[in-house]
Amino acid sequence: MAYVAVTGGREAIEQSLKLLEIFRDSKEDMTVSAIKENMGLLIDKIMSEAGFYSQEYAALALKQCEGSVEEAVFLLRAYRSTLPRNYYSCPVDTRDMRLIRRISAAFKDIPGGQILGPTYDYSHRLLDFSLMTAEGNRKAASEEISGEEISGEDIHCGRVTDLLRAEHVMEAVPEDDTEPFDVTSRLLTFPAPRSARLQTFARSDAGFLGGVAYSSMRGYGAVHPTVSELRCGYVEVCVPYVLDDSESLCIGEILVTEVEALVPSHRET
Repeated sequence: MAYVAVTGGREAIEQSLKLLEIFRDSKEDMTVSAIKENMGLLIDKIMSEAGFYSQEYAALALKQCEGSVEEAVFLLRAYRSTLPRNYYSCPVDTRDMRLIRRISAAFKDIPGGQILGPTYDYSHRLLDFSLMTAEGNRKAASEEISGEEISGEDIHCGRVTDLLRAEHVMEAVPEDDTEPFDVTSRLLTFPAPRSARLQTFARSDAGFLGGVAYSSMRGYGAVHPTVSELRCGYVEVCVPYVLDDSESLCIGEILVTEVEALVPSHRET
């Protein structure tokens, strides 16, 4: 990152930018819409690390930097810093999530059932050569859903942790009403509050974050956490109503993933 400060004179920089355009030129141009529709998981990764939820702008950044995730995140973070902040959204309750995926290792027969959803977790790691052509891609998709009845009903399920607390298997945790620390508008100081640490983690590299999570949960002694619930779906984003703070207005919805892991407690009571 420090290399950004290195300069080579105006003429050298202009020539470098011209070369960048030449190398980026291609006979088969990929549109922003095509990137957004076909690179969904990569778009999600860029938006998460940039802290900026816009599929279209994430696809634009990815196209501009020739597929470099780090540079795309850099572009979106820089653009986000120029935008005005008019509202702070209300806290999101994921109990109201419109689910597309929901699994639990806490117990098999959870109310509402296990919803595998769209995931590569259960797929064979074999190359599908039919996807090398656009016709094969569309044919494979149409064959998968042909003859199947598709329900358009939304799926809503309560949290597994709520069920465990009702059965007195899990201790109740008091709610934390502390005002969140906004790392994008305030100078981060140490020791940083929990909300600041979580925000920084949420915007970190996904691979690094996965490594930290595994080392934290499985790297110290005989600790075997259980995935209470992994849920993925759409949640509404609401902002306070300007004329009445007790009311809120929904301004849209975003796709989020939430994971809750349980670690055995050996504390004596």
